[in-house]
Amino acid sequence: MQKLFVALLILSLSACGGNSATADGEAAPKAGSPEEAEQALYQKAVDAHDEVMPKYFSIEQVSQKIFDFQTKAELNQEQKSQIVLVAKALDDANDGMMDWMGKIAGNEPENLRESKSHEEIMAFWQSMDAEMTEVKRKMDESLALGEELLQKIDQANK
Repeated sequence: MQKLFVALLILSLSACGGNSATADGEAAPKAGSPEEAEQALYQKAVDAHDEVMPKYFSIEQVSQKIFDFQTKAELNQEQKSQIVLVAKALDDANDGMMDWMGKIAGNEPENLRESKSHEEIMAFWQSMDAEMTEVKRKMDESLALGEELLQKIDQANK
């Protein structure tokens, strides 16, 4: 179910990017306007998401391989402890992506303009951009840890 949600969210975010009109068919914001600044910051955050999202699926694959090792291989206590730590890091990284997507759902600039000021919209999207930077860092780190652990366990079990 979670994978279906992710796939649908990816499709909806992909559909939002690059349009010269808003979702309701209005013309794109005028150059230099507050709306243009909001849309640019929104697009920056979504572009960062689009760059990082493929790692979500890589993390899922590494997590599955680690789980397979955990259930099929004979592991020493150190390996078991490492698996627990790395599996948690991988899960936390992917949870960070899911949390981020949940926060932005329905919060496109044109929707926020109904109830928020320009400053509030900019602050929201600045925080979402910063949060995506952190999500990326966690995903990169956990993926590297997972791949390194898989290599170690694989070599130890040969």
